[in-house]
Amino acid sequence: MGDPATLKATNHGSSPKSIQPILTKPPGGHDCRFPKRPKKTLSVSFSELPPTLHKYKKQQQRNPRSFSCSCNSCCFCFQYSCLVFLCISFLIVLFAALFLTYINITLPEIKIERLTMPKLNISSVALQSYLSADVDLFVSTFNDNKRVQIFYDPIEVSVSSGNIELGRATIPGFLQNTNNLTVLKVHTRVSNYLVDNEDAGILKTKFNDKSLVLDVLFDGDMGLNYRSLKLKGLPIVIRCSNITLSRIAVGIESKCDINVFTLWDTI
Repeated sequence: MGDPATLKATNHGSSPKSIQPILTKPPGGHDCRFPKRPKKTLSVSFSELPPTLHKYKKQQQRNPRSFSCSCNSCCFCFQYSCLVFLCISFLIVLFAALFLTYINITLPEIKIERLTMPKLNISSVALQSYLSADVDLFVSTFNDNKRVQIFYDPIEVSVSSGNIELGRATIPGFLQNTNNLTVLKVHTRVSNYLVDNEDAGILKTKFNDKSLVLDVLFDGDMGLNYRSLKLKGLPIVIRCSNITLSRIAVGIESKCDINVFTLWDTI
């Protein structure tokens, strides 16, 4: 009876175990045998930033305001500079006016004593007109001041008739003493100057019958000497208008108008 029990026990202990299939890990899946660890997230507060990043962050926050302040500063500087410039210019003009009033200066008297046109030719090429002309001017300037010398910087001279230019020239600078009469000779020339056909015909006709009307313009700077004081760089514009060849030919002088930085319109 013992043997069967032993045998049973033996048979029970040696009974074959059930074989379980091995599960494979699906693609992209998680192996159940190894627990999944939760992912760690990194959180950074601005209090943990380095000092340089803090400084950059503050600069970004203050940038719009600082740009506005800098723009306002530039505008203020520009306006201030313009105001200073205007004040200085006003003081210079005021000083010049007071100086001229104090010394009781009179502007020079300028006249066109003589004007001749030794040549005026008009040629036609391909139905276009070309002008060549010479003009000789004798200009007198009289300084009536008893205590003030007048000196002139180089002066540009232009001669025209209507809208037709008849030449340009430059008068060298010179000094005019008190109670002095100075006569200047000016020569202008234009060569092969393209003009309108109708204007060329009118110009030639008026030149032949001595009814041509000319305008002379002088543009430059002048200065004043009063004892040890000198006033330089006064803009001057002299206009000699409506000069008729027939009147000049019989000795009738043509007076000129003088503008000195718009303080005087005389003579």
